[in-house]
Amino acid sequence: MSIDYEAWCAEEPRMASVARVATVTMRLLLGVDNIEIVVTGEAEQTWSFSWGSAAGARVMVMGPEYAEIPGRWSVFATADSRGVGLDELLSLMIVIAAGVVHGGEVVDESGRLAQRVNEPGELMLKVSRSGEREPARLVECLKS
Repeated sequence: MSIDYEAWCAEEPRMASVARVATVTMRLLLGVDNIEIVVTGEAEQTWSFSWGSAAGARVMVMGPEYAEIPGRWSVFATADSRGVGLDELLSLMIVIAAGVVHGGEVVDESGRLAQRVNEPGELMLKVSRSGEREPARLVECLKS
């Protein structure tokens, strides 16, 4: 799995909680009210997130014994399709939701965001205040 975004969480992430917050955020950003994120477990610490039939992301969780920062849980999300704005937005919203719900930071190892380590609440406010509805532009607004 190629890693696009990561969240370092203070507590063990619950995927149902992450999916609920990511669903509300995606609905708000895209101006829709009838799409839910569906989560399916693939393996012990791996899940698929689907935004209707339009987008998907793969999520992997690693416990504190493997974390870069001792005692933190890592949530990794990668878009199902490269170059598809909605898939990338979904993967980013998943790690932002994980950081908000489980007390952590959003980490961007690929250099797409303005900083490597980001406060998830600030990212959520920035993207929601942008007024954009186009997924690629929503992600782009986080780069500055």
